Order: sequence, then structure tokens, then C-alpha cells
Amino acid sequence: MEKSNRERIHEVEVFEAKSDFEYGFTAAKERPLLYRKLVDFSLHLISRLSSSVRSEITRVCPTIKDEELHYMWLERLMGISRAAGIELAYLKTASGFLSGFLNSGCTNFAAAPPATDDNGVYVSWNMDIMYPLRWVLGKVPLFVVRIDGRKPYVALGVPAIIALGVLNSDGLAMGANAVGMSDSGDGLNASELNNIAMETCSTVDEVGDLYTKSPRATYSGSTVTILLNANSTWGDARGGIATIEYSHNYIVVEKGKNGVLAEANHHQYLDRELSGGIDPSKQMAIAGSFARLGRMWELLEEYYGKINPVIARRIVSDHGTNYSLLEPYGIKREWHEGPIDDGTICAHYWNAWSYLKRGKVMDALTILATSCTIYQILMSPRALSIYLCTGWPCRNPHVPMYFGDLLDSKPAEPALAEGVPAPIARIKSRTERSYVGSFGWPPEPSKQELLEKFRSGVERVDRALHVT
Repeated sequence: MEKSNRERIHEVEVFEAKSDFEYGFTAAKERPLLYRKLVDFSLHLISRLSSSVRSEITRVCPTIKDEELHYMWLERLMGISRAAGIELAYLKTASGFLSGFLNSGCTNFAAAPPATDDNGVYVSWNMDIMYPLRWVLGKVPLFVVRIDGRKPYVALGVPAIIALGVLNSDGLAMGANAVGMSDSGDGLNASELNNIAMETCSTVDEVGDLYTKSPRATYSGSTVTILLNANSTWGDARGGIATIEYSHNYIVVEKGKNGVLAEANHHQYLDRELSGGIDPSKQMAIAGSFARLGRMWELLEEYYGKINPVIARRIVSDHGTNYSLLEPYGIKREWHEGPIDDGTICAHYWNAWSYLKRGKVMDALTILATSCTIYQILMSPRALSIYLCTGWPCRNPHVPMYFGDLLDSKPAEPALAEGVPAPIARIKSRTERSYVGSFGWPPEPSKQELLEKFRSGVERVDRALHVT
């Protein structure tokens, strides 16, 4: 890692590992209780979803049928299993379920020249989900992954078990959005695809090829299972931006030809008749996604050619409304009425108290579970920097952090990174004691159709909890 004379702020963990197993082991060895609590929580939550499938859900794991395909993910879980003393089968189930919690109810954008005024490229992610997730991820939910032979990258989440890469050493950046659909099937889940892309790709074109050629795991449903699927928006240091929308059988890679892209929690490019994607005619709860997307496109047009970190902060802090995308569904809102549920870019619990006063407890709980911006992350690929806001961006500052040193890389536009402080590296590497050479940790035999059981179970739960 290179050193510089930059000001240092915040501590960021850096995981140095020679292998995927070592990464998982290193991540869990100092905080085994955290990983055990996460697994216990996820299994308990799954068991509460449906009593009819309780016995199956607690035994299954989501993606195990092809162990060679999932080698990276399984090796990391085996490292966690060894360090934290957690049964591998439980880890597989929990990690597949938990990883979806980062694919939350978000509104994202990407901008590149000529839409920017500083020659920068920006990828923005408003992460909207239940507030208690902040208790797990903390004030600075970012860490750096450095595995031998792979591209180092900055990730968000809990290392090796709930993690999405947001910026790599070549300036590739990403923001994600949860999305519902009915075209489901086996393959690599959203977290696996993201991690592979961050560790092997440099441009949005390479990411598009990876996603197109890879088998893609998706889950059918529009409530619980929406968290297990993802749209993603990407940007790279060369100025490329793209939004990727996919189901199991279908995929669209949409390039930002005029330098801007926006995305929310539904398919706008992938034909929803093919993906089985939801819209307000099928589920009113998704109307907020259409409202947020309409407002984001409106703001990107308003600030076109002027976008920079200051303008980006103005966009992501917005509480305005735009219902133009809802008009085809007959949904309107008078000027004196409050925003529809989950209908603003900077997400707040606008209508929760009103629902509680009227006794609509489930409506209030739905808002509390989805309509809160707990982090705002603005990635700057050409500056190898991230602007992080903890909490609502309308009330909290963005803290800039330069990651070039920790990624062993130089920014494509040094002027954009000038004066940006760097995080303090807290190195996490394998223990000095070597492992017993005779030990092995082969994957468990995949003789049972565990993925099929898991999918059928959660999809039955989703239908039972369907929100209209």
C-alpha cells in the first residue's frame, strides 16, 4: 500500500488475504459473536415467516447445487464457519438471506460528461431500509478487501457474509436497488455477481458481459423476496455508465448515452411482461418507486451539465414529488396532499404516524421497514473517492474519503481528489499461526435439492404476505 501525506480521518478495516477462505476466517476471527448473532437472527426471522415451511427453511441453503460455480462464496463461508464455530449449512442459509438486505429500497443515479461540470463521473446510492440495520453496519459501513490475484475494492456491509463492492482499484463503482419479479431460477446471487465484478472487471462493458453470460439467481415475489433480487447502476473511470436489470432468463444492459442514468425499485428497461416485474397495477406499494424515479429524472434534467458533488448532495437530499410515471396507472396526488408512501428520494416516514392514528398498523410497519435513508454514498470513480453520509442527507453532512492509497491505485483525475482526506487503515490479516496441514474443508455434498426447497418456501411466504 502506498503512503501519502493526506489528512487521515475515520478508521477503515482492510482485509488482507491470500484466499477466499482466509478472507472469511480473518473477518470472523475477532468478532465471532457478531457473525453468530447475524446467523441466529436470520434463521429466527426465516422461521417466523411461515410455520408451514419452518422445518425446511432452517435446514436449507440457497445456492449450493453447483459447488464449483459458487466456490468463492462457499470458501468465504467455510472460513467464517471455522473462525466463528457456526455450522456451515446454517451459514449458507443465513448469508443468502442476509445479503439481500443491502439491496434495499433505493433511488440511485449515475452521471458522466457531458452531464457533469468538473469532468467527473459519479455513482450515487441512497440506501433506504429499516433503521436498525445501522446498528449492525455502524457509522462507517465501508471496508477494503484485498485478496491476492484480485482487484482490491471498497465494500459496504459485514465482511464476507453481507457485502457489496462499491468502488474498485480501477475506478469501477456501483449502487444497487431491490426489485420484485416472477421469472426466477438458480445461479449466482446478486452479492456473488457484484463481488466477482469488483474483483475482476474494470469497465461497465466488462460488467455487462459478466452479468449477461453468468447464470443469474432470482427469487419470485414482491414483498420479502424483493430484497433477494437487484437492479444495479455502474460507472467507471473511463466515463462509462450503465444500468443492469435482469431476471433469471432475461437481462438488459442500458448505457447512459447522454451521460445520465437513474434507477429505483422496479424494472424500467427490462420488459416487465418478461421478468414478471411489478408495477402499481399489480401492487400499490411499488408506486413510491415510480414516484422517486420520476423525480430523479426530473432533477437530472434540471441540473444537466452542472452535476458535481455539491449538486449531487442537493439531488439526493430532495423531498420533492413527481408522479408523471404514475399517471398511466391512474394515480394522482393533489398539491395539498402529502407524498405517497416511500415517494421521495430522501426517504422519511412521512405517513407512518397518520397510519397509526387510523389503526393501519401494517401500513405503518411497511413504511418503517423501507422508507428511511440510513446511508447516502456518492462514489467518484475518477477520483477514487467516496462521499459518505450517515443518515438522512438532508440533515447530515457528507464526509469525503480518498481510497487510492488503500487500493494501490492512482486517480484518473488527480485534481478531483486533491485535498480529499484518506481513511486510517486498520489492517486485518491472517493469524501468524499456520493452519494444521492435514485439515481440509471440502464443501458438503450437494445431493439434495436444497435451493429448490428454499425458493419454494420463501415464495409461498411472499404470496401469503402479498401487499395490495
